[in-house]
Amino acid sequence: MNIVMEDDPEYNYIEKVPSTLKPPKKLGIFDAMYFIEDNIARTTGILITGKEKCPKNKKERDLRIGEKSYFTSGVCGPKSTTECIGQPRNIIIDNMPGKVKNNEGLIPSMIGDMSAFEPIEIIKGIAGNGVHVNDRCSMKDVEIIQLQPNTKGKHYIRNEKLCVPDYKLNFQENFSNKTDINKTKICPLDIFVILFISILLLLIVFKHISYRDAIFIIINVIVFLVIFLMLYKKTTDIIYNIKNN
Repeated sequence: MNIVMEDDPEYNYIEKVPSTLKPPKKLGIFDAMYFIEDNIARTTGILITGKEKCPKNKKERDLRIGEKSYFTSGVCGPKSTTECIGQPRNIIIDNMPGKVKNNEGLIPSMIGDMSAFEPIEIIKGIAGNGVHVNDRCSMKDVEIIQLQPNTKGKHYIRNEKLCVPDYKLNFQENFSNKTDINKTKICPLDIFVILFISILLLLIVFKHISYRDAIFIIINVIVFLVIFLMLYKKTTDIIYNIKNN
């Protein structure tokens, strides 16, 4: 599995963080005040807004940090679109900054990532049945982006046609022949995970178990669910092949 592609430069997040301004050799009282103000503006831009406004000319500098790339893992399955069947499957990695109330710094991006965190989807992805990771692919025009902060918008951008997982193919198969989409049953796995997490939180709150025990239980349940989903997928594939043959 090669996360860094041959055609793209390596993206080092630490090196991309703009450094703070260095103080001049001769620093008066007012110079010190302006120097502190400039560094506060830069730090705020990196952490919160994603941009820095220059006090002298009021121009804004782009301080956003992030990238959108992909890596190749596995092969597209037989239920992919025609041009992608048997082709290498490419997984998109979207580390672009998230926008929270027009702020695109590191902190709003982390908040956006946490809000998108979905335990059930992670388990499904590991088993190969998730929205972002599955074996049903279609050809898409993917934009590869590497943000270059403090370079006047000179970002690294290129486009490439890739076979990537397309959950809409699975969605269409599941619902195209249904008479009413609102009659779709809730997945039992979703109910189990929600109940399990709720019970675990109640036990922690009322101090029946420690955090350490709770983490141990969660790890074991995740492992069990991954194995169960993998076996379930294998069984359904075997049944599907027997019916078609």
